[in-house]
Amino acid sequence: MKRILNFFVPKETKFFGLLEKQSKNVCLGSDEFKSFINSFSSIDEETKKEKAGKIKELELKGDTISKEITDLLHKSFITPIDREDIHELTWLLDDQLDLLNSFSRKIVQFKVKEIPELMLKQAELAYEAIHEVDKAVMALRHEKIVSSFCDRIHAIEEENDAIHNKAVVELFQNSKDAVEIIKLKDLYQDLEILTDRSKDTALVIEGIVVKHA
Repeated sequence: MKRILNFFVPKETKFFGLLEKQSKNVCLGSDEFKSFINSFSSIDEETKKEKAGKIKELELKGDTISKEITDLLHKSFITPIDREDIHELTWLLDDQLDLLNSFSRKIVQFKVKEIPELMLKQAELAYEAIHEVDKAVMALRHEKIVSSFCDRIHAIEEENDAIHNKAVVELFQNSKDAVEIIKLKDLYQDLEILTDRSKDTALVIEGIVVKHA
């Protein structure tokens, strides 16, 4: 792969910083999410709400960063990478935070008592994928090869798919409570979509590399 930035017109490089800022904020959200999930069964309802609230704060911060990027797009005549790619990356990163917030809010509202083992595995994979995305986003500025990060994200997404399918099958086989099935299936789906977003982000980043190779 040729050095990516050799092909960029060196006019407006703030986009790299803002995308990195957004990606780091998603990582902070995933760190809070991991802490929340790992401690879930041992904390009281009020602490659960507080932990979910911290993720909500980061989600709102992400909205502010997304607006910064969008405003800069409107003001900039030349961008370092295609406008549609910047817009897509911004949306995908923002949506990851939205999904982290959605899951955390629902698991409190649904009054889940204990997180199933397969859901914990899905959550761990989602966390890992988000941090691999951050590495790939950082690599764009520093002209590093992104393929290893993106390959790992694709592998995580495939593993997550398999766990999700197994979890849903077991849910319908083992649970007789229709309301519980609906709640848990919704939560499994949020984690599935969250990891899909990491895969989608990897595809956009791989596309950027191909365009400038």
